[in-house]
Amino acid sequence: MNKRAVLISLLLISVMVPSCAVVFDKLYGESKPRERVVANLPENHIDYWQDVKPVLEQRCVVCHSCYDAACQLKMTAIEGIERGATKAQVYDATRITHAPLTRLFEDGISTAQWREKGFFPVLNEHDQNRTANEQASLMYQVLALKEKHPLPQTEILSDDFTFGYEREQICPTPNEMELYTKQNPLWGMPYALPSLASSEQATLKTWLSQGAYYTAREPLSQAYLTEIEKWEDFLNGPSRKKQLTNRYIYEHLFLANIYFEELTEKGQAPQFFKLIRSSTAPGTPPEQIATRRPYDDPKVSRVYYRLVPMLEAVVSKSHLPYALNAWRMNRWHELFVAPKFEVNSMPHYSPEVAANPFASFHAIPMESRYKFMLDEAHFIIDNFIKGPVCRGQVAVNVIRDHFWVFFVNPDLPINYKLAKEIDIYADALELPSAQDDIFMPLSNWVKYSKKAKKTSELKNQFIIENFVSEKEAGAKIDLDIIWSGQSEGREHNQSAALTVFRHYDNASVYKGLFGDEPQTAWVIDYPLLEKIYYLLVAGYDVYGNVGHQLLSRLYMDFLRMDGEDMFLDFLPENTRKELLAQWYSDSDEKLIDYLYDPEFYKYVGTSVSYSTGKHQTQLYEKLKKHLGQSVNTSRSITQIKPANIQAALSKLSQFKGESVALLSELSLVEITQSGGDSIYVSLLKNNAHKSITSMFSEDAELWPEKHNISVLNGIGGSYPNTFMQVNADNIDAWVKRLLTMKTEEDYASMMSDYGIRRTHPKFWAFSDRIHAYIQTNNAIEAGFLDYNRLENR
Repeated sequence: MNKRAVLISLLLISVMVPSCAVVFDKLYGESKPRERVVANLPENHIDYWQDVKPVLEQRCVVCHSCYDAACQLKMTAIEGIERGATKAQVYDATRITHAPLTRLFEDGISTAQWREKGFFPVLNEHDQNRTANEQASLMYQVLALKEKHPLPQTEILSDDFTFGYEREQICPTPNEMELYTKQNPLWGMPYALPSLASSEQATLKTWLSQGAYYTAREPLSQAYLTEIEKWEDFLNGPSRKKQLTNRYIYEHLFLANIYFEELTEKGQAPQFFKLIRSSTAPGTPPEQIATRRPYDDPKVSRVYYRLVPMLEAVVSKSHLPYALNAWRMNRWHELFVAPKFEVNSMPHYSPEVAANPFASFHAIPMESRYKFMLDEAHFIIDNFIKGPVCRGQVAVNVIRDHFWVFFVNPDLPINYKLAKEIDIYADALELPSAQDDIFMPLSNWVKYSKKAKKTSELKNQFIIENFVSEKEAGAKIDLDIIWSGQSEGREHNQSAALTVFRHYDNASVYKGLFGDEPQTAWVIDYPLLEKIYYLLVAGYDVYGNVGHQLLSRLYMDFLRMDGEDMFLDFLPENTRKELLAQWYSDSDEKLIDYLYDPEFYKYVGTSVSYSTGKHQTQLYEKLKKHLGQSVNTSRSITQIKPANIQAALSKLSQFKGESVALLSELSLVEITQSGGDSIYVSLLKNNAHKSITSMFSEDAELWPEKHNISVLNGIGGSYPNTFMQVNADNIDAWVKRLLTMKTEEDYASMMSDYGIRRTHPKFWAFSDRIHAYIQTNNAIEAGFLDYNRLENR
């Protein structure tokens, strides 16, 4: 933590007196929320939607979005700007009790309500005149500060700036702006990035000077209203069977950015919607039920599920697109309406039941639930990555930097037997989210470790009793157990094989198998998939206390090991324990004993044949063949043309060992071609680990000689650390520079020649091309990147 920033923060707190507020009130009248939406703009006024919004999205949203928006100032919607800012942080790993909820559009619906919750204005809320709109507007003042004190003309910024997502934030109120300016003259906005273009600066300042007025949003077209009516009719059937089904669907789609595929033009960004719980029925205005978790007690006699327009700009780090279409409607009928099952009573909302999907949704056939999740397995796994849980080094060091994910075939007969016996898991599968504030996480970890061990034993015993015809060695596990992507209506579902990359304090997931052979892989069945979802998504409280956050991280250890263990089942017995010893080479022997069950392997072996001693490598190849066309290849550099660029990039697979540590976690590279479109690739650093069982001593578990990088076609990740630009004619020289780097000085020299640092005069032009490429390449998945992790080196 920067000492100077801490001192400044303390100084700000200690000297705050009401004198400035009194002066503002005396000069410009009493401060109170103002009505800014108007039926028609006055003549010559700047239009927010056409002129201001594009500038804010391209220049401000890249730092002010989602839960980690600086000072909670969300500039993804005009309502976020009107709400303002606060000194309180959503992400706080030290709080003893859970924090109050501050979700935009959920926990406050008026500016007055946000003022009561401690948010202060960034727009002028005194009398509306030009002088007041400028002098009493925090937003105007930080723009003017940057105009007066632009970035120093240097490649590397000095210690006057602090960087990183954990940097000390100073969130001055309008009354504190004078002191902030004196203490931090270089901290105008955009923070630690180049100034806005003069036309952009003029647009924003003029809009603010004019009072920041805006017109109401355009109403939805009749085509959208018709689709909403059709889907809300499906989601609000009166029977208990339909109510339970729709509760299940909602709890898995509450983070989704839903779009209607038939109404989306090819190549165009869709209109997205959110699925909410409402106290009002379709046909009436929705009244959202805002609870801490999606399964908390709604405290109404009947819940209705409604589709409402998503009002914020789409940002990559939280964007989870989900299509509604004719196929989806038929599929949900097939999974949830056609099967004959009875719901005698609706499960109550007590935490012990609601937090445990195996208890609350026991009446719904397990194969229906599993197939529902598998249909969009990438979306489900992406919830783990893009939900609020996945932020910060301690949050994501529970997974390795690079691994592949496969799924158990939902059509195996054993799955149906398991469905009939799933209630044996209900108690053992209790998740930490069943508790509220947790004050003794380590003692709770002991409890859950026993439950996890019990779960593993129950599962193994069940497999032995039902999968093995007789209790003697010879039962075999084969590749038919792995889902090949075949499903009704989709011949090759490319969610069947996924790649996960961790980027130190965040992560990303892709359809397909990318990068060199990973150290580990996961095989996920229905219970594991559901457990991870309710641990990290439905049951995770970003506003929770330190105990809740810590225990969620600790519990995920067991779930990761469960997925790795199922992958090991496909290997010969001697290889299983050997690989475990490699994966957890710095761990206590008791952990290996915990993971290795000789009784299980006594009865269950593998029928996968191996012709060489490289069993893991062979298994990966067999899995690729088994999945066939279900393995997506769009991110592979083999898709890059011309051939000389592909050949040069392929050499980067040689970049291994300690020198890899010089690279940032995620580098986005533009390869320019004379007379042709630019090519974009992503360099991902993969740190190898001897073990990943420690939360706070990760550096001690690193395995530097095993570090490597992966190269992806296109833009990867949501939080770039480094931008580079390479002319195609110099591609070989650039690759050579990377491969021969040995010192920090080598890296700095390479960046001076090829880097687009945060101080680069053409930084914003580069940023615009990146976002234009993302939009053109895949408009449905496109979202603005987050620049809070850009390096300064």
